[in-house]
Amino acid sequence: MWVARLKLRYDLSVMGKRCERYRVSSLGMSLSHYSSGENTSISYYETFTGEDQPLVLLSEDLKNDPTLKDIEIGSGVAFFRQELSNQQPHPRKMVPAGIFFLSPIKTDKEGLEHWELGCSSEQKLRDFVVLLQKEHLEIKVVSIASQPLQQEYGQVMPGLTDAQQEAVSLAAKRGYYNYPRKVDLQMLSGEAGKSLSTFREHLRKGEKKLFEEMFGKPEQILK
Repeated sequence: MWVARLKLRYDLSVMGKRCERYRVSSLGMSLSHYSSGENTSISYYETFTGEDQPLVLLSEDLKNDPTLKDIEIGSGVAFFRQELSNQQPHPRKMVPAGIFFLSPIKTDKEGLEHWELGCSSEQKLRDFVVLLQKEHLEIKVVSIASQPLQQEYGQVMPGLTDAQQEAVSLAAKRGYYNYPRKVDLQMLSGEAGKSLSTFREHLRKGEKKLFEEMFGKPEQILK
C-alpha cells in the first residue's frame, strides 16, 4: 500500500480557521458527502481539545454559521453538515475513488489539517496531490511512501510496539478501562505472562502514545 501524509490549509475548512482562532485542536472522522441539486453536503464528527472558555466560543461560532446544518454539540464533541455549492472546490469532496483516509483528520492550533491517505497506486496519490495544488490550496506533502498493510492495520494505533499493543489490547478486552474495574494490573500481567512492573511499563507507554496520537503532545505549563 502507498501512503500519503499531507498538511492542508484552505478557506472552506470548517475547523481550520476556528482551531487557529481559538487555539484549540480537533480530531474528526471523514464522513460521507453527497450532492443534491446545486449543493453538496459534507458530514463532520469532531472532538475538540483545548481550554474551557475557547471551547465554549468555538461551539457558539459553529452554531452561528449559516452554512452548517443539523448541528449537535455535546461536551467537546460536535456533529454537523457543511452545505456548499457544487462549484466550490472542497478538498474532501475531491478525493477520488480508490483513495481513502487511513486515520481521523487532525486539525492543529495553527489551522492545518493533517491527512493520512492510502491507495494501492502511487501514481494515483501523486495525481491527487497535483489536483489539490491546482486549486491553489496551501498544501505540504510530508511524505508519499510504500508501507506494509500490516503496519497500518496490525496495531491499535501507529507507533505502538508489539508489547505495548498487546498490553493495551488485553487491558481493553478484559474491562480494565470500565468502571467499576473488575480486573487489575496484577491479573493482567499474569495473563500476559509478564512481571507486574514490565506489564505496567508497556501499558503506560502504550496509553501515552495513544493519547498523544489523538490529542497531541502535552504543552508546557508556564507558572
